[in-house]
Amino acid sequence: MRLNRLHIWMTLGLGSLLLTGCGTDAIQPDQEITLQSGDGIAAVVFDNLDQLTAVNIDSADGKGKDISIGLVDKGVHMFVFEVPAGSYCLTHFNTAFYRFTQNDLTHGICFDVVPGKVAYSGNFAPRAYGQSTQTNQNYDWPWFQKVFKEQYPKLAQYPIVTP
Repeated sequence: MRLNRLHIWMTLGLGSLLLTGCGTDAIQPDQEITLQSGDGIAAVVFDNLDQLTAVNIDSADGKGKDISIGLVDKGVHMFVFEVPAGSYCLTHFNTAFYRFTQNDLTHGICFDVVPGKVAYSGNFAPRAYGQSTQTNQNYDWPWFQKVFKEQYPKLAQYPIVTP
């Protein structure tokens, strides 16, 4: 029996949603944590016009935990993770029509996590331009600090890394 393309895409989509729990789990807004030695907090923000699936943010040096997010609805959304300190880069995501892949973990869309502190990824803003996509990384520090403290008040004890 041959599977048509719709069945294949549905299977891949379901598989990526099931893998959401792999890697590291997101910290919930009301969750209290005590950071492990050498860990920091990665606050990953998306500002997208389309739904994203199978999002991967990978440790650039391979020593950290890769971050997987199964689904990001359109709009502005924050995901917070405890991860080992290091550099993290957006490597993959899907939209309804495109698959974004970045294999350059040195010069790509990256941010650094510092031990004992909150690191803001910037707002990852994927946009379609004609037949291609581009992801911008926009920083809005006042907005981030305000929203992070409102949404994650139990994590407000940790200092936020700023430029």
